[in-house]
Amino acid sequence: EELAAVLKPLVSQQKILWAGANRGREVLQTELADVSATVDKIVVYENHDVTAWDPETVELLESGALDWVGLSSPSIARNFHRLLSEKARAQIGNRIRLASISPVTTQAADEVGLKIDAEAEEYTWDGIFAAILKQESA
Repeated sequence: EELAAVLKPLVSQQKILWAGANRGREVLQTELADVSATVDKIVVYENHDVTAWDPETVELLESGALDWVGLSSPSIARNFHRLLSEKARAQIGNRIRLASISPVTTQAADEVGLKIDAEAEEYTWDGIFAAILKQESA
């Protein structure tokens, strides 16, 4: 959203080629269309969902051995939820807490029933860590 806001006054009626991933939000294309900019997207890398976690990860989640899990995108929140076993799901919100990188990620987590305990104010991994530290200090 911030990039689109900065670009809007600069790109009216221009043609832009945007290099990105095979999936993701289309905010830039949508926002710049408001100023009659044409944004064509080319895929330069692809994201693929895993179908299962390795046994060590499953054990960490199911045993509640983790304190926090950081979720850094809406698709990660949805896929994290999809891969959780019932035993691991029971640990979320009890022994394991979740941190989100942004309000958009928090909303995606909420939509699939995941409770976010800390949300970054700065939408970076440093922001996630700061949000966790803030919760731990409260």
